[in-house]
Amino acid sequence: FQALIRGKLAAATALRDAGAVIDAPSRSQQTPLHGCASLGVEAGVRWLLAAGAKLDLRDKDGDTPLSCAAIGNHME
Repeated sequence: FQALIRGKLAAATALRDAGAVIDAPSRSQQTPLHGCASLGVEAGVRWLLAAGAKLDLRDKDGDTPLSCAAIGNHME
């Protein structure tokens, strides 16, 4: 997730290719897609979606990545 929010897509690709789980949840059950969506990191969202990230996973509050984007006012 940190590579994605910093715009290091090549590093994210290398991590994925090495076996990193794209939908790995945090303690609050947020996936990298939740994080990128809530922060408005469009390149990260696009990369995750292209890599097969799941759109329907919910965090501990019941929010999906789309609802996190809306809460953060990032609906571009």
